[in-house]
Amino acid sequence: MLKEKNFPIEEFRNLYSTKGIFGNIIYGAPIPSKGFKHAVAMCQNWSFRLDPKARILVIGAGAGYELIVFCKYGHECYGIDFYIPNVEAVRERSAIASASAIPFKDKEFDMLFCTEMMEHVPLKMTDKILAECKRVAERFYFTIATVKDTGFNTHINVHPSHFWIKKFEELGFEVEHAEMNPIVYTVIGGKHIIKYPSGNGGVVIYGKC
Repeated sequence: MLKEKNFPIEEFRNLYSTKGIFGNIIYGAPIPSKGFKHAVAMCQNWSFRLDPKARILVIGAGAGYELIVFCKYGHECYGIDFYIPNVEAVRERSAIASASAIPFKDKEFDMLFCTEMMEHVPLKMTDKILAECKRVAERFYFTIATVKDTGFNTHINVHPSHFWIKKFEELGFEVEHAEMNPIVYTVIGGKHIIKYPSGNGGVVIYGKC
């Protein structure tokens, strides 16, 4: 568990829960994370080639939508967060843990998927969290908001896209692609192509750990 000073765990769990912002229609409920759209797009191989039956770890799994998407597409997926929703499919594959001390072995996963989380963690924890992500996976896919979430004030680690790209490179990640405000493509009903902007002025970064 996180032991950094002045980081209220219970307050965090209350804020990031279905009774907190995850349940707030203004914030985006019932699917609060833009990561849901990225997960679907990845599984449909629109923006990223995801190997069949990949073993995936979702960091900051939140309400579990991305985790469920990956499992439905046949991948072996697990998630960690400080909050686990009361959904059986998610609960059985989730652990309450800190991203700064991921409870898995080195290179245990083919893919680490993390969306809309890094902007929520203290700046001083950034390097430690990314180093842990690099340790446990072969490849990575991050989306990070680059603007404040006015009205909620939960984005406490906000930086321009170039800050995050440089950060990943400095920590030894092999960045294959980085894009500001990406468009996410999703197929609905087998034929309808829907295009979603990522939102939050975000950046998507992926490559090899």
